[in-house]
Amino acid sequence: MRTLSIGLIEFSRSNILDDNIRRLASLLRRIDSVDIVFLPENWLTPKPLPEDYYFLILKNIINKDLIIFTGISYIIDHSEVFSRGYMIERGDIIPVCEKQFPSKAVGERGRISPGSFYGPIPVGGTRIGCIGCVDIFYPEVARAHSVRGAEVLYNPAAIPSNRIALWHSVLSTRAAENIVFTIGVNSVGSPYPDSRLTGGGSLVVAPDGSPVTPIKIIENIKIYEFDLDIIGLIARRWAYREDLASERISRAVEALGKIDMPPSSSASTRVANNEGARKRL
Repeated sequence: MRTLSIGLIEFSRSNILDDNIRRLASLLRRIDSVDIVFLPENWLTPKPLPEDYYFLILKNIINKDLIIFTGISYIIDHSEVFSRGYMIERGDIIPVCEKQFPSKAVGERGRISPGSFYGPIPVGGTRIGCIGCVDIFYPEVARAHSVRGAEVLYNPAAIPSNRIALWHSVLSTRAAENIVFTIGVNSVGSPYPDSRLTGGGSLVVAPDGSPVTPIKIIENIKIYEFDLDIIGLIARRWAYREDLASERISRAVEALGKIDMPPSSSASTRVANNEGARKRL
């Protein structure tokens, strides 16, 4: 049995950065005996921050005993702004995600550059692919992770209350069609760009499309524990995952021209360079 224990933090953001930093540090101190902690989108601020400054902030909350996926945040990189996510592991900070399709609905396309594809990263005895918020609505992105061996798809998000049911249905579909676990992490009570509030509803979905029940809830933290070997059991019955590697599907995804499937693609180069991109906090 390959058991993965995780914590999802449904962060409630204030307008004061220092308050958010202190609150997250406090929540992290309440988490023990989990393998990985996952954060939602823009937990700190909806404003773009220089990458070096964001790293300094992460240094204030780092817990050397935890692996932390930091959600996605607006990061200024040279003259562009990207919606980018990182993983903190043993003091290293590793880029794991960029939103490829900035949201049209909330006006991101006028201020956020489309990101690059980062493949799944090996961590915690599995491979986790990060899919930023609205990118989960593009099945090709999830499939690009799956054909590279992802067993878990992590979706840091900012979803308003009236869209939670739709989001849940998409997470369930992505889990079943790829035979993976999906992890959706949403903030709660944080202002959406059009003044709606994010509605929480973070969840884990099993590879058969059914929700996983948390074993514990502490304030804004949901704790889950699940067996990764369930993936193999379901894959014996459903062929969706093995068919992802077929030439027919590979050609269909390649034809999109945005996500290159072959190992020689630019996306694979970014995957291969993830380790080289580690930065010491």
